[in-house]
Amino acid sequence: MDNTRWDLKVFLDFSKHIWKGDEDGNRNPSRNYDARLIYNNKAPNIIKLHIFYENKYHVLERFEHLKENGVNILSVIKKVDPFTPWENPDELDLSQSHLIDFRKNSAGWEHNKRVVEIIIDNVDIFVLGKYNHHGLFLLTENATQPICEYIKYSKSISSDDWDYKLVNSDKNRTIQFGRFNFLLKLQHNYENSDKLCLRISRIALLQVEALDEDIDNSAIIRFGELICILMSFFWNKRIDFFQGHARVINTPNIHTQKFFRFSNWPVDNEKEFNLKSRYTSFYDFIESLDYTKTHAYSSLLNVIVPRIIQSKHVDEISEFMLLYNVIEEIRNFCMDNPINGKKLEIKEEYDFICSNTATKGTICNKIKEIAEIVEEKDKSDFISNAHKKVSSIMKTGLIDQFDSLIRFFGLNPEIYQLDFTNLIKIRNKIYHGKQIMEDVKPYNQNMKLLIDDLILRLIQ
Repeated sequence: MDNTRWDLKVFLDFSKHIWKGDEDGNRNPSRNYDARLIYNNKAPNIIKLHIFYENKYHVLERFEHLKENGVNILSVIKKVDPFTPWENPDELDLSQSHLIDFRKNSAGWEHNKRVVEIIIDNVDIFVLGKYNHHGLFLLTENATQPICEYIKYSKSISSDDWDYKLVNSDKNRTIQFGRFNFLLKLQHNYENSDKLCLRISRIALLQVEALDEDIDNSAIIRFGELICILMSFFWNKRIDFFQGHARVINTPNIHTQKFFRFSNWPVDNEKEFNLKSRYTSFYDFIESLDYTKTHAYSSLLNVIVPRIIQSKHVDEISEFMLLYNVIEEIRNFCMDNPINGKKLEIKEEYDFICSNTATKGTICNKIKEIAEIVEEKDKSDFISNAHKKVSSIMKTGLIDQFDSLIRFFGLNPEIYQLDFTNLIKIRNKIYHGKQIMEDVKPYNQNMKLLIDDLILRLIQ
């Protein structure tokens, strides 16, 4: 593993947490401590924070005490206040972090101090230093193969070549999307494996340029997240960033937010995806989108795109339920949020010629009349529960809801070859744990096509 180290200081605040050993006159442990962040610079991995302390402060024992009392130990790790105005220490931010584990470091001691190792998934550091780009995101492995599709490499880089180029052509290009420019690229690194071999590695990058001076680090990171979810949707594989930086504006003594994220989605080397036949490249796909709509509906994309991708990695029945759920999520979103200034309206109930009270009374009486064909032992119970069945009779069916959703986006339900009556029956059987005899593959394939079209109509 290619580990990188970042040395910094942290402040541990134990002032609200009394430990039993304090009775022995131990010194106040709330103070600054030397620390070291250890992370992988080439691939997503867990992050380790080492805190060095003198034995008399009993940091590990205090952490164990906090855990026993249900206190998150990350809550006592805070940024360091500078001793002097000209000091600008790095600021550790654990607001995005989740504790995985903590333990005594296997090395035991370092620099005559004990070491406690805290294992987390995410972390941010705010630093004084500036970087070349407004935003730079190191992407997970699933981005490498599709980005590489746009690159042609030289067959050789021998001394017979004029310029020794590794890359002959690169169709990745900078485009504007909203208030940002972005570019996908591969960073090539090399090392000498032995005297006869040169090992070249690649890391996929998302490079972002903010076009307005008032765009801050949080907006840059949200934009990076948006591009990642759009890549995930387009290439039908989960793509995240695991490290990077974003510029900070209007904050004295802080110029950059460095971020580290742990993403453990499975590696997917599949080269085929549904949108491949519709767009010549990811860039053409992006240029077909409406940025305002895409940004406005990003919360929905963040929910449904991971479910679409997850459906690739489960059995057919689970895939069916995931895809069905995605359509429901889109339907509910469109009912709650205006799309192009209009909310989806689904007929909840049939129209009746009587008042609501009279209609309910009529239906209830008709249900009671059916008691004539009910077994004598169940008749009384059937009549007493007749009023409970009224609302379900007044409501329209799910078939109308699917049809309304598809027509809301100007699509033709017939092109998806989905028998909604049977689709709903299959869903209900699965939901109630009944055995499914039907082949659900055709339903899954057609639901995917429908979902793609619904999403495209939302964001174009």
